[in-house]
Amino acid sequence: MRRLLAFCVVAVAIFAAFAAAQNSPTVTATASSSNPISAPNTGLTANATVIADGIAVRSLAVDSISSSDFYVTNASALNRVFLLSAAPAIGRAAMAAAGRPSLLPIAGVGQAGSLGDGGEALAAQLDLSADSLFMRSGIAIASDGTIFIADTKNSTIRRIGGAASSEPSVIRSVAGRWAPRQNVTLSEPIGIALDRAGNLYIADHSAGVVDALLAATGKLETLAHLISPASIAVTADGSKVFVASPETGGVFSISTETRAIAIVPGFTAMSAKSASATTAAAGACAAAGISIATGTSATQQVCPAGLAVDRAGNLFVADANAGKILRVDAKTNKTTITASSLSAPGEIVLDSKSNLYVAEQGRSRIISLGNVSSSGNLSLTAPAPPAGCTQGASFTFCNEPVGGKTTGSTFTLANTSATTAATAVTVAFNPATTPGNFSVTSTSCTPTLPASGTCTINVAFTPEASGALSSILTVTDSASDSPSLTLAGTGDDYSVQLASGQTNELTVAQGGTVTYKAVIVADGTFGANGEKVTFVCPSNLPQFTTCSFNPCPLTVVPGASTPFNIVIVTSSATVPAPPVTPCSTQAGGVPSTVQGRRSVFHAPAAAPARDVNLFSRCFPALAAVLVPTLAILLVICVIGSMMRDATAFALAGWSSRPRFAVRVPLLFAMAGFAALLFLGCGGKGTTKATNATPIGVTNLTILGNATDANGNSLGASRSLQFILDVVAGK
Repeated sequence: MRRLLAFCVVAVAIFAAFAAAQNSPTVTATASSSNPISAPNTGLTANATVIADGIAVRSLAVDSISSSDFYVTNASALNRVFLLSAAPAIGRAAMAAAGRPSLLPIAGVGQAGSLGDGGEALAAQLDLSADSLFMRSGIAIASDGTIFIADTKNSTIRRIGGAASSEPSVIRSVAGRWAPRQNVTLSEPIGIALDRAGNLYIADHSAGVVDALLAATGKLETLAHLISPASIAVTADGSKVFVASPETGGVFSISTETRAIAIVPGFTAMSAKSASATTAAAGACAAAGISIATGTSATQQVCPAGLAVDRAGNLFVADANAGKILRVDAKTNKTTITASSLSAPGEIVLDSKSNLYVAEQGRSRIISLGNVSSSGNLSLTAPAPPAGCTQGASFTFCNEPVGGKTTGSTFTLANTSATTAATAVTVAFNPATTPGNFSVTSTSCTPTLPASGTCTINVAFTPEASGALSSILTVTDSASDSPSLTLAGTGDDYSVQLASGQTNELTVAQGGTVTYKAVIVADGTFGANGEKVTFVCPSNLPQFTTCSFNPCPLTVVPGASTPFNIVIVTSSATVPAPPVTPCSTQAGGVPSTVQGRRSVFHAPAAAPARDVNLFSRCFPALAAVLVPTLAILLVICVIGSMMRDATAFALAGWSSRPRFAVRVPLLFAMAGFAALLFLGCGGKGTTKATNATPIGVTNLTILGNATDANGNSLGASRSLQFILDVVAGK
């Protein structure tokens, strides 16, 4: 029986292995070989490396961190997403068979449908578009490994949690038909692209719109209306979105800040009449009946089958009609040819090192054209956005009060060349007319950056005015390389004022309490992210006086006046100032550091004065006088005795010695002792000691320090002056 059971187990294992092999299409790869692809009439040569062969790839995405993991859809295996990796398969044994990369399924069971949300991505149903050479269900990979999929025929955007997320490999609908309802709906999402902040841009083909799924809010917004958008790309800072329309041949740019739409020069869209006269499904991609795979006519309409944008904002367009990769310079708008003689290039993607990868659909392979950035070898990348801060199109700092300074954000400058050093490296802000709003707090960059070297630039937001502020962090070198990143932030403001009707001078008798009513006046932005204000007591607060604030710290209401009280408690000869309640014990309080007698954490005033008798007052003086006096008396007695003996001997006999030789010194010593005792005791029988607040007028200044919602200092203080007049108590 046991042998039969063992045989069954082995048989099941073999069958499972066979089934897995059938579900994971194997592709050949010649990663070490080079396949030069010429670019006639341009003087350019693109040395293309074949990444994988034998796969009818449609969608293509690259992991921005590893630059060696690719995510694809395969026209031969519909409704699934695969991982293709040429790296050694650590923990991915199924991908390392025969030392060649394999397609590893990561999402979809291969059956069209919409089920599976909340479960493993591999067990979910998808309904993807992968049968078109120029319109396919897009894939986008976030920096944390999260995968987004345009589930086109389900009118939905699906998300697969990354390895570091709380739901690794779990799939959920985040926008569209099967996601939580929103004001904006999706019809036929095709192309998708992510910016650095995690905002997802969606080309909704049949709806004729470009939408944005905002990372900060999860809300879906419409950016622009275009005819049949399909491929889409976005700059890293999210300031500009590029969209292609295969039906018309047009390529457009959209400003995410102004929502303005412009035609990319050289890619004018056909008229609606011309587009409708062509094949309905292909439009410009089948103009004049030219074959996509072999067309070479110089006058044919461009078929924009794929888009990509590099770190400098240069746009790359895959022209499936002409078999070329075109490049549009970000500064001059001049179009050049990066590669030609390709067969139906479709999806194109760039990795973090500006290596361009092409889904060459006519030859069923993926190729790399190497580093295609003409902006040089320098690469400038931004860190993760500050936690809790709303991100916009640019790298956005948290709100900061005017005159304050945020915690620095570290940007990385890399020299992607393995052989050539970058020289004369400089860092600057543009426009230079407002450099004070952003500042380099530290940098490890020097004028020379070695080949394959990196350095860091620490930038802080230091607003000099309120409102929306921006600048461009630009790095240049001797080769005129100038990578840049757009920076943004909002300067807000607040002030500390006395409340309406509150006079700036108040009078209090010793032992009494006085309260000044004050307010924090905030603009419409300060306080919106939970900012608070903590307070510091005056440094010249009169002795034996305590200071406190209520509430402490103060939660600020944006665009309003938020009240608080300044409480000053004085002491008298019989009434001490009471202890002050620390901030940490008040509602919403944040513990602070004890700052001494005049801080909000005053120790109780000294004990009340009491009557004292002569002994208790004079004893210290008596002790101080007694010891030296006894020493003097001893010396005098010794000297007097010696003088007495000498005198007696001189006068011939002890019987006649003078007694004044001893009595006079003793008399003087006793008189001196009495005088010192009188001076030490003050000549009084009884008195009173006092710890009362001194009488007088004092000009006082408190400080209000801005903090974020977590109590971290924002480095911005505001002051308030007032007057305290202390008079004698009863």
